Amino acid sequence: MNSTGPFFRGPASAGQEEEGPLSFLASPTPSSATDLHLPPHEYCSNGTVTKKKKKKTEMQKKKRQETDRRYRQKKKKAVQDTEEKLAIAIAENGRLKAAVEKLRRENAYFKKQRFATIYAEFSDCLLNDPITTNI
Repeated sequence: MNSTGPFFRGPASAGQEEEGPLSFLASPTPSSATDLHLPPHEYCSNGTVTKKKKKKTEMQKKKRQETDRRYRQKKKKAVQDTEEKLAIAIAENGRLKAAVEKLRRENAYFKKQRFATIYAEFSDCLLNDPITTNI
């Protein structure tokens, strides 16, 4: 056995068989396997890992505030536009309802007038018909 122990041996030669349940730890891992491009972390004394936060500069804070201000302005304008469109749609809906009601009344009037005309013509026909005069 090597003096460094079974876990830190190099890879086994072709004729030599590896031994032990943790023999996979003996071979080094390629750097690409450990390079995960993770953000920097802080290691706390209790063993937990937290993400490091960058301290924001004054310029970054002002830029963020300006971005937030522009976002709020755009949102406020979008809400106002939506409210205006809704008010226009409600007014148009009221006009359309009034127009529909007017057309219904006209339709009922014309039906009544047509019925009266047909009834009058039918009555004239019955009164002037020699066959129905005895009825």
